[in-house]
Amino acid sequence: MSKSKIDYIDYSWNPMLGCKHNCTKKTIGFDCYAEVMNRRFKMIPDWREPQFFHDRILKTGLPRKPSIIFVGSMTDIMGNWWSREQINAVLSVIRSRKEHIFMLLTKNPKRYVEFD
Repeated sequence: MSKSKIDYIDYSWNPMLGCKHNCTKKTIGFDCYAEVMNRRFKMIPDWREPQFFHDRILKTGLPRKPSIIFVGSMTDIMGNWWSREQINAVLSVIRSRKEHIFMLLTKNPKRYVEFD
C-alpha cells in the first residue's frame, strides 16, 4: 500500500505486478506506464511474467480512515492470467473493508461477472 500521487486517489494497492496485455507504441500508440516504471525500478524481473504477492493480501496495511484505493495500478486484476483464487483473495479484502472505496480498472471487463 502506498500513498497515491493521483489527486482523486488516496492509496494504491498492488498485490499483483506484471501484465500480459503487451501495450506498446505498436499496439496502442504508447508504451505501458507500469512496464516503464518496472524497467526503471525493477520491481519484478520480467514484466510479461506477472507475480502475485500473497503477503500483500495478508498484510494490506489498509488505512484506518475511509479512503479511495486504486487496486492493481501495476497490473490488470481481471487479466486472464490471474487465477480465480488470486482474484478472490483480493476481493475478499475489498468486501471486508466497506469503509473504503476501491477502484479497479481492466481491459477484460467481461471477467467481472465471474465474481459478483
